[in-house]
Amino acid sequence: MKNCYQILLVDDDKTFSYVLKKEIGRMGHEITLAGDGNEALEKLREGNYDLVLLDQRLPGQDGKAVLTEMKKLDPMIEVIILTGYGTIENAVEAMKLGAYHYLTKPCKLSELEVVLNKAYEKKALKEENLNLRNTLERKRPDYEIIGESPAIKAVLERIEKIAPVDLPVLVHGESGTGKELVVRAIHQKSHRAHNLLLTINCSALPETLLESELFGHQKGAFTGAIENKKGLFEMAHKGTLFLDEIGEMSPSMQAKLLRVLQFGELRRLGDTRTIKVDVRVIAATNRNLEEEIMEGRFRQDLYYRLNVLNISLPPLRTIPDDIPLLIRHFLRNSRVSGRKVINITNEALRYLQNYPWPGNIRELENTVERLIILSQSDIITLKDVLDNIPLHLTSQPDNDSCSLSLREMERTQVLKILAQNKGNKTKTAKDLGITLKTLYNKLYAYQKGDPSTPSQLQ
Repeated sequence: MKNCYQILLVDDDKTFSYVLKKEIGRMGHEITLAGDGNEALEKLREGNYDLVLLDQRLPGQDGKAVLTEMKKLDPMIEVIILTGYGTIENAVEAMKLGAYHYLTKPCKLSELEVVLNKAYEKKALKEENLNLRNTLERKRPDYEIIGESPAIKAVLERIEKIAPVDLPVLVHGESGTGKELVVRAIHQKSHRAHNLLLTINCSALPETLLESELFGHQKGAFTGAIENKKGLFEMAHKGTLFLDEIGEMSPSMQAKLLRVLQFGELRRLGDTRTIKVDVRVIAATNRNLEEEIMEGRFRQDLYYRLNVLNISLPPLRTIPDDIPLLIRHFLRNSRVSGRKVINITNEALRYLQNYPWPGNIRELENTVERLIILSQSDIITLKDVLDNIPLHLTSQPDNDSCSLSLREMERTQVLKILAQNKGNKTKTAKDLGITLKTLYNKLYAYQKGDPSTPSQLQ
């Protein structure tokens, strides 16, 4: 089947333009007209074109200046220069700036068709090469989901099943559980991976601005709209759009989003035209959307559209066996420059493993970064942990093992080691990786706060 090319013709000669449009249409291609450079650049910003036929002489900017701007906007586009008699040298110069070829006016239709086909073949080849590079890059993914627990293995298996299926996905999990990593994995394992993955946090913008960011706007649509702007749906055409914190979206915005999901079309703010888009939507939330529906804060029909496929991420406190793996991963891949921590003691690792991590993986990563910066050596000890993490934080876990505050957990551990050492404070301090003075201070604080503390503290 013959390809239909999307062609932009830029020429101020209206008669020539309409004749050429008619003839190119007979070849089976679609052509859009622009009368000068500014109009051409605006249309190129708004639409997707395969080829450009560009007149060398235009009112205002000349063809070479317009060509330079076009290549900045779309490096993949192929531009064919149209030139009158006596300006071939300028056309050749334009080819040095990135034009594919030049044709003299009036051009032979047979010659034009050959040039159009060859230009399109070159563009297709460049895109194929780009896709191949992107495919190779996907073998080195920019995400890494760490964990060997059954819950994480189940998440990875579900990603493998969901990624190839071109349907909306709803990702649910507490803040910091790695929802964006899951979205990246789904995108990179899908057939859309060679196109864009764009992200927006629905809770970070007021409604009007969120609408403009998602759907775009026309010049003059509101105060400050000084030019036409594509929204994220248009920019993510053939790719993936990640809507984070979808539960924060207002009811009116939910209705507009529902239309895009139902019909694959949208209207920019201030525009009457309908624009078709092909975008896979992945949404994420830490809210219970079924409860939000019951309370009237979330549309049931939108929920069903988004929840075609779904993934739930476990809180970190429910997969404690993965915590050491995550800590060692963060140590190996630290963002801290100038500090190289190569290890962590088992005592410090066990202590961190028993913390309930209300902020989940994000809190754990930030804590490891802080310990790298503040540790006294290239090995993180229990003393580093006790001195530098916020011990006053408490958890609200579902299991008894994490029901104590971190301060109470510390007290229990210290007393346990002290008992094992039969009250020998020097050995206890050494086992805990703290100074004898620090141990005495902690024991005094325990005794002051709880008169029933064992007598060996004295």
